[in-house]
Amino acid sequence: MGSAPERKTLRIGVDVGGTNTDGVILDPLRASDPDKGIIAWHKTPTTPNPSAGINDAIMTMFTSAGVDPDQVASVTIGTTHFVNAVVERDAARLSKVAVLRLCGPFSQ
Repeated sequence: MGSAPERKTLRIGVDVGGTNTDGVILDPLRASDPDKGIIAWHKTPTTPNPSAGINDAIMTMFTSAGVDPDQVASVTIGTTHFVNAVVERDAARLSKVAVLRLCGPFSQ
C-alpha cells in the first residue's frame, strides 16, 4: 500500500507595490505557532515587468524554504502597482485593453 498523498495546505501571497514586491508562504495549520505559520518571506524591489517579479519572489521562497509547489493550495496576488498606475494615469505603465463579452441572457 502506497503512502497517502500530501495535502495541499500552503498559501502564497504576493503584493506588487510601487516600490517593493513582497511575498509570503503560510501554513494556516500552524497559525498558532510562534512564527504564525510563516514558512518563507521575500522582499525585493518591484521590477519593470511585474509578472517577472512575482515569479522571482515565489521561486526564491520555494528554494529558500524547500517548499514543493505541489503543497500549495492557493496563490493570491495584490497589485498595488497596478492601482497606483491607474490612479496616477501613468501611460508608461498602462496599455490599452478591450473586453468583449459574448453570451446569452443571464437567465438562460
